[in-house]
Amino acid sequence: MFTRLVCISDYEQHAKSILQKSIYDYYRSGANDQETLADNMAAFSRWKLYPRMLRNVAEIDLSTSVLGQRVSMPICVGATAMQCMAHVDGELATVRGSQCMNMCTLQGTVGCEAAVGTGAGLSSSSVPRCEQQLPAPIASQEQVEVEKPKEQWGWQLLLAPADGAERSRPVPAASSGSCRSLGTGMMLSSWATSSIEEVAEAGGEALRWLQLYIYKDRDVTKQLVRRAERMGYKAIFVTVDTPYLGNRFDDVRNRFKLPPQLRMKNFESNDLAFSPKENFGDNSGLAAYVAKAIDPSISWEDIKWLRGLTSLPIVAKGILRGDDAREAVKHGLDGILVSNHGARQLDGVPATIDALPEIVEAVEGKVEVFLDGGVRKGTDVLKALALGAKAVFVGRPIIWGLASQGEKGVQDVLEILKEEFRLAMALSGCQNVKAIDKTLVRKNPLALSKI
Repeated sequence: MFTRLVCISDYEQHAKSILQKSIYDYYRSGANDQETLADNMAAFSRWKLYPRMLRNVAEIDLSTSVLGQRVSMPICVGATAMQCMAHVDGELATVRGSQCMNMCTLQGTVGCEAAVGTGAGLSSSSVPRCEQQLPAPIASQEQVEVEKPKEQWGWQLLLAPADGAERSRPVPAASSGSCRSLGTGMMLSSWATSSIEEVAEAGGEALRWLQLYIYKDRDVTKQLVRRAERMGYKAIFVTVDTPYLGNRFDDVRNRFKLPPQLRMKNFESNDLAFSPKENFGDNSGLAAYVAKAIDPSISWEDIKWLRGLTSLPIVAKGILRGDDAREAVKHGLDGILVSNHGARQLDGVPATIDALPEIVEAVEGKVEVFLDGGVRKGTDVLKALALGAKAVFVGRPIIWGLASQGEKGVQDVLEILKEEFRLAMALSGCQNVKAIDKTLVRKNPLALSKI
């Protein structure tokens, strides 16, 4: 059977068909009854777009900056743990995919240095694109053969096409050489199955940030920060919503643990590395790991300690209240990631898109605000930016692409979101991200009447 993957939900269904059930469940599931998990996506439909007309959208510039670093679009790769469960190359494929998602050929006067150095939008007049006019969302151009995959380390591995054909979009022949346009950034989980150093080496000049937990042993946390500094990571995203792990029923049912050949590679000891050799009980092994290693007494004093530890920008990941956002600003943090941890911690909290306006209002433009949770379409990105987010982070969609096709799948998922966002901008009358403002969105009156 051959399946053409044209949207994020297609990639999820394909990933589901090839991943071991316990691994798919780990990535997909939320906490408890998963009310917030469903609402993270459904909430976007409660915000309606009000597009502007007759605004000359022949050229669209998606580029922006995140914490002072230029990116080609306001769509970044969020931190998802233990990615080698999804694909043998794991985080290494993801960082390469985030950097190299856009291969372009150059014509005319636009040079590689100009495009990368300024983060300029690559318009249809200067760069021949795969699409010859403003496109509908791009689908994966290959036909993905779904056969019985081979299994490795307890999960299934999708093989490359037997004919060795390149899995890439058709690109016009280069007249003056080719270059990689500016990609996007990747947030690496502390719980990665590839180390900080391995990801830095694989990603080259890719923009990287480190997601961080506060461990009971503060020296463990300190050493993670120092390694990130040495390897050129550009910011720290400290998770503040996980003093304990949320109650994830699927992980308990599956007695979740890592496959036997994997470990969290940022740690040396078996207990901190979540090694399958260790006994983490008969329920969710990860919940036992968090209870053993992560400090539940974390407070704003620990954020003050972290701020004094590094000069890197620090973003608080997991803020849902305006007063917490103001406190983060007071403690010298550089950004807020509005997040409910993919609905995997406390069930019943608001969808992140609904929490976003309060956070944006609270910080009064003093720090950058980002969002993750439920982003599956280009219109979701547009709505988040209209409500004040500087950029969005996507997690599960990246995993579905990674599981389906490795690095190429990551590229395709990012490209799909990018082109959907480009089209949404054009149809809303926005030439660049600066033109996106709160006048573009309104809460559906029917949704308000049900509150």
